[in-house]
Amino acid sequence: MIFNMQSRLLRTISSFTSSKQKKVLLVNCLRAFFSGGISGVKDYLSSRYLSKQAVGGFGIDCAIRDLFLSSRSVYIWASKDHLELAYSLQKIFATISITAHIVSDVKLLIDEIPSVIINPINKLDCSNSIVYFTQQLPTFNLANYRYFWLEDSSLVPMLQEQHTIKFQQIYLLQFNQAYQADSVINNPDYYFYRFALGIGLIPYSHFWDLTHEMVSLSNNRLCLSLPEQQIRRQDFMSDALQYGFMLFDGLRHELGWVGCGLSYKYLLNLAAKYNFKNILICEDDVEFYNGFSTQVQSIERFLSNSSYSIFSGLIADLSPSAKVKRIHTFEGIDFIELDKMTSTVFNFYHFSIYNHVISWDETNLDRDINAIDRYIEGLPNLSIITTLPFLVGHKEEHSSTVWGLQNTHYHNIIKKSKERLQALVAKYHKGRQINE
Repeated sequence: MIFNMQSRLLRTISSFTSSKQKKVLLVNCLRAFFSGGISGVKDYLSSRYLSKQAVGGFGIDCAIRDLFLSSRSVYIWASKDHLELAYSLQKIFATISITAHIVSDVKLLIDEIPSVIINPINKLDCSNSIVYFTQQLPTFNLANYRYFWLEDSSLVPMLQEQHTIKFQQIYLLQFNQAYQADSVINNPDYYFYRFALGIGLIPYSHFWDLTHEMVSLSNNRLCLSLPEQQIRRQDFMSDALQYGFMLFDGLRHELGWVGCGLSYKYLLNLAAKYNFKNILICEDDVEFYNGFSTQVQSIERFLSNSSYSIFSGLIADLSPSAKVKRIHTFEGIDFIELDKMTSTVFNFYHFSIYNHVISWDETNLDRDINAIDRYIEGLPNLSIITTLPFLVGHKEEHSSTVWGLQNTHYHNIIKKSKERLQALVAKYHKGRQINE
């Protein structure tokens, strides 16, 4: 048990790049050990550095990823009807330096080498397998498989509810799917590389090099959405396609908040590539109020002649230390300028902040300071613009894809944020009256 804990601790420590991060981690682990022994260390790491959503008893179950990295090979089993798909997978595995062997006998599949099984018709004892379903799900229990590739997103709820599969194990692949007119993705290979990034087979830099030509942006309005979460996506599409948003199939990671950060890093990378002056990114649980179109046009006119870092349509959690720098009035709207904020529900990002977000370090697993909204909040010399009331809302009927919480959890947090902002605005006006 102690040996296992040591190896897990070392693996966590190795993910930190700076000596300061490692020192803080070790000191806190020692404190946890003296107060609670091995269990104390485990609880500390699990609660602070590893998401509660992570698969496995200690944190991320890296078994299949480690097998890929150590052996750099994979077996692919397919029936005669799916050999063409197997050959396509063989070719794309080769692009990330993994050799794929196509086998016809399931007896050749062993746990020591990871495997991809296409449409299995019987239960197989291969716990280190990826199962690829191109159509319907079988009736036998699927709990012993590690990852699931689906081409039909409507199967996701069935996997979760009937087979008790965790969301982190499920990825949409699009090898046999036509291009979606409402998506910015123009090449189905993107989804394979998205999986490879999500479980750590390739780093972000490699993912960017492989995929940035597979994304086509016709405008600067994007909605961040996971194709595996069709209820949220369909709800968004019914409300907001009229506003000119294109769908971006967000990146994944076994720690949901890291996947979220990777998505924003990638989108601002794209904005820089396309030389956008700014980029508008919303999330698919945003709520658009009546009059949104008219108000956002005024906002865009104001921003076009302003110096700012981010315009936030909803500040989910305003820091008690936030300050109002100035209030600008334009076309009858008061634009409140702050020095910080925390939210990613609906934001315009100015080009001046692109490189800051692109520099976000996904290997820093301290979510208290490195979740992407907290990271942005901590940046120096920010100019945050917002309005009261907030431009948009947050649909409470949905659940967070990052934290696994019902959105109702954020109701009081957003309410307090609004009240805090109202108090800051009142204080600002009072101070100006005194000075005048």
